[in-house]
Amino acid sequence: MDVIIDTDPGCDDALAIMFAVRCGRFRIRALTTVCGNGPIELVTKNARYVLDALGKPEIPVFSGAKTPLNAQWQPAVVHGESCLGRIVAPGEIELTNDAVERMNEFLCAEPGRISIVALGPLTNLANLIERFPGAIEKAKKVIILGGAVRPPGNKGRVAEFNFWVDPEAAKRVIEHAFSKTLITLDACFQVVLQREDFLGIRDEASRTMALDLMEPYIEANEAEEGIRGAIMYDPLALHFLVNPKAATVVEHDVVVETQGDFTRGMLVADLRAVPNKKHNVSVVERIDPAVFRADLIQGINQEL
Repeated sequence: MDVIIDTDPGCDDALAIMFAVRCGRFRIRALTTVCGNGPIELVTKNARYVLDALGKPEIPVFSGAKTPLNAQWQPAVVHGESCLGRIVAPGEIELTNDAVERMNEFLCAEPGRISIVALGPLTNLANLIERFPGAIEKAKKVIILGGAVRPPGNKGRVAEFNFWVDPEAAKRVIEHAFSKTLITLDACFQVVLQREDFLGIRDEASRTMALDLMEPYIEANEAEEGIRGAIMYDPLALHFLVNPKAATVVEHDVVVETQGDFTRGMLVADLRAVPNKKHNVSVVERIDPAVFRADLIQGINQEL
């Protein structure tokens, strides 16, 4: 399965990349980076570090948006200063500043073959839609980690972090007419892993890397969300492509709020029981926690 992963690593981004690399189900054509969990320089360096640590130096990393479309960027706090928990990626990296151009090249060269998995704010995808009309429609699938239909937000009262960082980009992507699937907080809040779960990773270096990512993240989740454990966000997006049968998918008509003092970045779904209601997105509202847990560890162990 050919994928471009648009990402802002991020502890859970790094775990998602580890799963994608190791499970043997993906041909990762590129990582594209976006300002989100950290500044573009840091998340791009982290993306390169994670791939190199997993033995995949040949996978290219292309840097993208340095700022949200119209908002002032603010970082996440749950990932720590380095955005990778206890891991600090060494050195510096030269930004390519061409993520959107590269996405367009990949999609136009092989229409209908490559899926996009968006794990960060949707700034790169919004710019792709604006600058290269028709390109995103050439993706096989577009899977987006973002939004919340029924639960509270993880950034403020009602907004999910990725949509909160760049609500204008989320609005542009949601309103654009193409097939898209959202992995929302509805699913994420139901899948919480503990330190003991990662002890099932057989390879010592991989297990150490996972624990260095997840142990500080577990502590931060408890402080920020009141949940003792590692809430699974980004890995669910890759898992959905591997095992869609583990997911509950509901069609919804949604919009994104960009202006509210308290609702900026909120995904607003039409939950009214009216006949012939339209829908513009597929929403993954649940992924079986036990199935995900088993698939994640088995996938990471797959190519060891």
